[in-house]
Amino acid sequence: MTMVVEAWGNPLPFLRWYRDGQPLDGVQECRITQMGPPLEDVTETQETPVRMTGQLIINEIFPDDAGMYTCVAENTVGVAETATQVDVIQTRKLL
Repeated sequence: MTMVVEAWGNPLPFLRWYRDGQPLDGVQECRITQMGPPLEDVTETQETPVRMTGQLIINEIFPDDAGMYTCVAENTVGVAETATQVDVIQTRKLL
């Protein structure tokens, strides 16, 4: 499962991912990436808003992975978030 989010901000926003309110940083089963433009100082205000693209990747999905996934974008000006409910339906193997 791959979730992608784009956040525009000035200064550049940084992204954090959560499942059911718990941070996903450092969770072995999750890979989190962030990509923004090359900037000398990411904390400085730019001439125009800049985009941060983030991904949350979970290679194998299990019923325990179900929940509310939230991405929070934050910079020194403010915070924005988006969320989605993920349901995992387990299927039976046919013999």
